[in-house]
Amino acid sequence: MDLSGPYLTYNEPSGFLNIKDKEPVLLDFYLTNAFLSEDGYFVRLTIDNKIKRKLSKWSPYYIYGLGKGKHTIRLELMDKNIEKVPGLFNDTTRSFTIN
Repeated sequence: MDLSGPYLTYNEPSGFLNIKDKEPVLLDFYLTNAFLSEDGYFVRLTIDNKIKRKLSKWSPYYIYGLGKGKHTIRLELMDKNIEKVPGLFNDTTRSFTIN
């Protein structure tokens, strides 16, 4: 793996979450060797294979409205041409469960 190129590190959510109804879930990830912007790199977020968002600002992101049960988050690091950035960590899918 080329650690000098841009790559994405997924952190949260993961595992089992004990949260109250309608409480948001924090989405936490980190970019190395890349900056998010409207006209450059961005992260494509997919929730439960249906909700898609473009994340182009470095700020806290919260996911609202997830009910109890298993959920899946997919993060893809994309370039300005809307193509996936090559790399082992730049397309990550994780599952977590809300109790």
